Amino acid sequence: MNYIKFLMCGAAAAALSLCVVSCGGDDEEPKADDKTGPGWSADEKENVEKITSDEEAKEYLGETAQMAMRMLEPADQKPLIEVAGAFANDYADYDFIIPNGQQAPRNEGRALKRFFSELRRATASGRYTDLSRAAQNVLELSTFTGTFEPDNSRQAFVMTGRGSDLVVRFFHNGSRCELKVTPSSDTWTLDAYEMTEGDFDAVKVPRNITFTLTEASRQLVNGTVRSNWADGSELLLSTDVTAMNIRVTAEINATNSTATTNSAVYVDGTELIKASGEVKGNKMVTLSAIEALEEEYTEKYYYGPGEYDYWEETYHELNPEKAANMFRSGSANAKLLGRVYLTAQAKDSKKFLELEDTYFEEDSDEPGEAQKDCKKACSILNSAVAAKLYLAGNSKETATLKWQPLKYEENYNWGSYTSWECDPTLAFADGSTYSISDYGYADFSSLISSFENLAYAYERMFNALF
Repeated sequence: MNYIKFLMCGAAAAALSLCVVSCGGDDEEPKADDKTGPGWSADEKENVEKITSDEEAKEYLGETAQMAMRMLEPADQKPLIEVAGAFANDYADYDFIIPNGQQAPRNEGRALKRFFSELRRATASGRYTDLSRAAQNVLELSTFTGTFEPDNSRQAFVMTGRGSDLVVRFFHNGSRCELKVTPSSDTWTLDAYEMTEGDFDAVKVPRNITFTLTEASRQLVNGTVRSNWADGSELLLSTDVTAMNIRVTAEINATNSTATTNSAVYVDGTELIKASGEVKGNKMVTLSAIEALEEEYTEKYYYGPGEYDYWEETYHELNPEKAANMFRSGSANAKLLGRVYLTAQAKDSKKFLELEDTYFEEDSDEPGEAQKDCKKACSILNSAVAAKLYLAGNSKETATLKWQPLKYEENYNWGSYTSWECDPTLAFADGSTYSISDYGYADFSSLISSFENLAYAYERMFNALF
């Protein structure tokens, strides 16, 4: 069952389009809490600013975005982006080889590449909440120890020393770089015999892991990862990572009925963004229930006219109805600089089951069909997700979040490519709408990231195990 490691990510991703959703079933329906109001602190309420018109609101929102952008200097992240990019380019295909000639577990090579690729993508794109995803990869990198250095002739990292840590050394522009992962001796154990069809009896994972990335004598990244899984009882995954002058914290806590996610981004010690989400469901940390989300399918591929001229492929795929029944309702919020607050809530996943994708390719044989499908998806999102924007410590919403089709066109030598996406926009009382990307760092990508990171947390946990 190699697919088992993707189960939780697939389940969460299917049910969590923007907010994790609600679906009826034979079991008692968990009730979604009404958490649509703004969560201002006492100080933020005390410093409330009176905004009396939509024009003032738009100006205030724009000022907030500018404040956020002034906090972030791309040059501060340049050394990390360069090192991470160089590793992803120069060592992407390198495996690990241990002295007896056997390769280390197959996940480790990919985990190392993902670690550096996600570091680079998060810092280069400015989606700093995604740094927690990179940190989660060290769960996989904690399963073996020793010092490894590149052997270019074999395109592999070979062990050059033993120890209780994992140390991976490589070079960038002549400088020696080092990723060091230190697992704790305190571990938690999962009985994996049934899940892996006898491949594993039990898997041990460190409860606490620390890691650092250095170039020469300069530290680029440091962080910690805490984890625990008790079948049928609890899932915990917590990351705290500092990349140059950016610090990101993220924590997932889940039981069978409730999962919460909290994240924050700090720049030079000042809080930039804080986001949180909550999911209600059934058996969300029961492995047998998670396994049952997948169904087996077999397809035949014919390569000739004969009755037996075919080959078969068997694969496992998530059943979205089962996933929606497990992950039933959700709410989320995000706050920017204590000035702007966005909430979102979804209660009925039956609508989401109509929503297969929010990305549509234009077919030249049927022009207009992609736009039509995208409009339908936007309509589903608008009816399924209630999202509101609050400003300046006020308790009355300033705008609502709506979705509208957005067209993308790319031109190539061989022709053009057109696609459509559901674009989130802010709708004000005066009838005007603005794409939230117009406000730069006020686009609240962390709101979506808080749920994406919940999905990735499950995936990272299972990658580490199997």
